[in-house]
Amino acid sequence: RNTLEPGDGWVALLGSTPIGFALTEIERAVLTPANFASVQAILVDPAYQRQGIGTALLRRIENRAMDCSVDILRPGLGSWRFWTGIPDDLTAARCFFMKSGYHDDYSAVDVYADLTHYTADPTAADILAGAAITIETVTDVNFGAVYDFMTHEQPSWRKSMLMMVEAGDRNNVLVFRKDTEFVGAVQTYTPAS
Repeated sequence: RNTLEPGDGWVALLGSTPIGFALTEIERAVLTPANFASVQAILVDPAYQRQGIGTALLRRIENRAMDCSVDILRPGLGSWRFWTGIPDDLTAARCFFMKSGYHDDYSAVDVYADLTHYTADPTAADILAGAAITIETVTDVNFGAVYDFMTHEQPSWRKSMLMMVEAGDRNNVLVFRKDTEFVGAVQTYTPAS
């Protein structure tokens, strides 16, 4: 991926035992250059928290971002993110970033579901068939039409679709077609993304 290079992540060790980790994602895309980066993760073993390790890791990735001529660094966000912003249930993380000089200047909404006990609706295929809707992935043949559909219906998704295709993960961009017209799209992220 063009958003990760050696030096973008750091591990804090106690001897040979990892006790902390930090990762920044720096946007380096040629097609969509941007002057921002994101703090993807800062994790410190609970036994070693509040000892300056998280702050030291944050300073490392802040310095990395500045070395890459980045002007804006935000917790979360980014194209390949763990979180869209700081999760509401991580109040200690929010306090950590506020204390470190970060501002809460945006709201983000992610939806999620626990799939542990998920079972597919057995009537879903029949519902789609009854509506004459088919599902397909992005291919070389339909790529232009899918891009045009995203441009019209959800332009903010185009970049992530391009990134997924570039990463070889086009099978996880699903498009819904009714006759010759695209009527919907879903992007799922996998380890390949």
